[in-house]
Amino acid sequence: MRRSSGHDFVDPIILKVLKQSKRSMSVLGINYMVNGIAEKTINLNVINEHMKLMVKARKVSETLKKSTGVKYYKLV
Repeated sequence: MRRSSGHDFVDPIILKVLKQSKRSMSVLGINYMVNGIAEKTINLNVINEHMKLMVKARKVSETLKKSTGVKYYKLV
């Protein structure tokens, strides 16, 4: 994660990992192992805000599973 103009941004590698993950955003842990090599500590609130911006920019699609209320994201 990096800071720019007072805002946190998620590293592009984390978005790639999220694309490959079958887990929903609500069950991801705070400490996330990237490719089993480097541990990155991420704030789920920052990722959630970043994903909202990506959905708004139509770079990410969002699916809501109505039975559980869980949101799933996919890079488009």
